[in-house]
Amino acid sequence: MLNVMKSDFALARQIFYNVRNSDENTSFFETASYGDTLDYAVYGVRYAALNIAQRIAFDILDKIAVALAVYIGLPKAETKDFVKLWGKRNVKGKGKELMLDEKIQGLLDQGNPGIVALFHMFHDLSKDDDDGKNDGFLRIHKHFRNASTHRFTVLHDEGTSAYSSKSKSVEHVGVSGMEVLTLQSLKLARAALFYLVDAIIFAEDSKNGDRSDVIVELEVLDHSDVRGHC
Repeated sequence: MLNVMKSDFALARQIFYNVRNSDENTSFFETASYGDTLDYAVYGVRYAALNIAQRIAFDILDKIAVALAVYIGLPKAETKDFVKLWGKRNVKGKGKELMLDEKIQGLLDQGNPGIVALFHMFHDLSKDDDDGKNDGFLRIHKHFRNASTHRFTVLHDEGTSAYSSKSKSVEHVGVSGMEVLTLQSLKLARAALFYLVDAIIFAEDSKNGDRSDVIVELEVLDHSDVRGHC
């Protein structure tokens, strides 16, 4: 699972690098032509690639949720995402207080630093308080991932405010703004991967402290060496 997530991150980072270091003569192979919509919107594989890089980076968080759910033994781990991982919101009464899963609560009570960091990230991506009224300041990353996945994200090199569609099905954003957001999404995914590793290391070290067995380290061979890529 970690290898898959690292591969996804490396791809998203590589796509972003190629987008930032090319112009209209993009390194991406263009196979189509596009009608100009006369609103300073830009189209083509380079701009599609920018949306995809942001999407891949954010999707890593959902993969982290599944991996963590598998590791700690949560039921139906394959159905988890970064929001569903932590528990359920109590919809009864006035508020929508988050009811943490017992295993998640136990890891938080242990002071597992990786779990604590990921839990704070969850709050920053969802809601700032228990009543569910305020959006987390990182929610924009999820918003644009959802927009490019299920709706339409149109990039502009200028004039986004003057030509924005009134339809909720279309998001208009400047190319430079999307580049900044994608870079931030990459940083977010990278940090979350480190938090996941920290969470597992802490949990394993806690288990080892309760054991009297002899523990032998196992060297993990490099995939490229085994496959003869080097």
